[in-house]
Amino acid sequence: MKPKKMRMDSLVGLLFSVFLVGCQTTLNQSASISTAALYWMQNAAEYRALTYQAYHLARERFDNAPLDKRRVVVMDLDETVLDNSAYAVWCLQQKVGYTDETWNRWVADAAATAVPGSIEFIQHVRNSSGTVVFISNRIASGTTATRTNLARLGVEGIDEKHLLLKQGESSKRARFQQVIKAEGEPILYIGDNLTDFGPEAASVKSMDNLQAFVRSHKADFGTRFIVLPNPVYGSWMPSRSEELQSGLKAWNGDSHRVIVGP
Repeated sequence: MKPKKMRMDSLVGLLFSVFLVGCQTTLNQSASISTAALYWMQNAAEYRALTYQAYHLARERFDNAPLDKRRVVVMDLDETVLDNSAYAVWCLQQKVGYTDETWNRWVADAAATAVPGSIEFIQHVRNSSGTVVFISNRIASGTTATRTNLARLGVEGIDEKHLLLKQGESSKRARFQQVIKAEGEPILYIGDNLTDFGPEAASVKSMDNLQAFVRSHKADFGTRFIVLPNPVYGSWMPSRSEELQSGLKAWNGDSHRVIVGP
């Protein structure tokens, strides 16, 4: 998933007094880049373990797919295949906001690294007569740079039918439907955001409806839908930093609790 517009903000006292810092806001979209979350993505062995786990599961599901179906896999790019955390850290350190100009410079540099496990999975699918289609909200003017970035990481020869970037609205619904019409129903959707999981998910607008989508499709997670961890941004992030605090559930401090033990 491409990063949303971000705000420069400090949320003190959250996550055991870790400062959550982010980039500049726009009128109706914002997110707070968490310093701790970025450190976790770049340094924690647990992050790498989770991405390996996701892609090992994806490979198992791909290998066990019915042979009478076209083996089509639809993947997001940002924070699913391409790791853009270095751009987010740059925003943080420079104290500058996310803008199309700085994001496009980052894309043009083709410097994103690979999410662990992603390249090996893509190569396995392509070497096994499968088809990978990338659907991303990177803007279409970044197509050449995105292909260059993928090629540097070992994914070459991606044509325009298999790299569908944003040309208008941000919703991926029409592009999902385009793939289904051309290739058939994908056997796997892989992404870091719920709106990466097909046309129904791409149409969901609210957090409550996203929760309902997960409940109604719980059997699909780990079978058709493979989720990558992204604690930095996404549709889960409230539009205002104040909502981060109001949305938290806390212990009320009541000392009357059951004590278990001798």
